[in-house]
Amino acid sequence: MSRIGYTQDMPPPGGYKPIQYEKIMPKPGNAFLKLAGLIGFTGFGVISYYQTRKIWRLRRVEQNDARFAVEPLIAAERQRSTMMHWRKVRDEENELMKNVPHWKTGTLYGEPVFYNKLGRFVEPNFAEYYAHVSSKTAVRHRNEARRH
Repeated sequence: MSRIGYTQDMPPPGGYKPIQYEKIMPKPGNAFLKLAGLIGFTGFGVISYYQTRKIWRLRRVEQNDARFAVEPLIAAERQRSTMMHWRKVRDEENELMKNVPHWKTGTLYGEPVFYNKLGRFVEPNFAEYYAHVSSKTAVRHRNEARRH
């Protein structure tokens, strides 16, 4: 027979240590020191929390100031984009209806579509705004607007 190339694990010389199965009581210590440590760590946590809360408040104020400063620019750009879109829609309507007699662009049976009796612009709904766009593009724009 051939010899096997490994050796079996054996217990250490002198055997294993005895297994601890009795209840281990905590060592007596200074309760005042433990209480002082607890109060110290709790106090440190409370102070750190309120200091970081002040920093968060300052950052939030700064972010709000920046947002308030940029918001009119964003609104103006959105309105500019909307007006450019309506200009394009109006030009398409002019081109499409150029051979129809007595057709006036921007009216429906002689009534202005986008202005009320006070002469103010009425914001059109989603279907009116995307009437000349494919439904896939309209849904994509709607979903982008919901994310912002």
